[in-house]
Amino acid sequence: MDRNQSCHLASSVANRWLGLRLEMIANLLTLFTAITAVFMRDRLTGGTVGLMITFALQITHSLNMLVRVSSDVETNIVSVERIDEYAK
Repeated sequence: MDRNQSCHLASSVANRWLGLRLEMIANLLTLFTAITAVFMRDRLTGGTVGLMITFALQITHSLNMLVRVSSDVETNIVSVERIDEYAK
């Protein structure tokens, strides 16, 4: 039981670390989008700026979910490979 919990703890810590880094990248992308909108305020309408920020937030959310799901899939595939190796 302790061995399982220690593996789960390591996985949770790695996911939290990755989540923190992805959120930092997402916040920087949103910040750069907002700064671009401020510098181009004469050429952009309010709707366009809202659309830019909304797309920036959606892209970062999608990237975050993609990375988390791919890391979960990779972890599960390694488990299946180990079971297959032990069965041989």
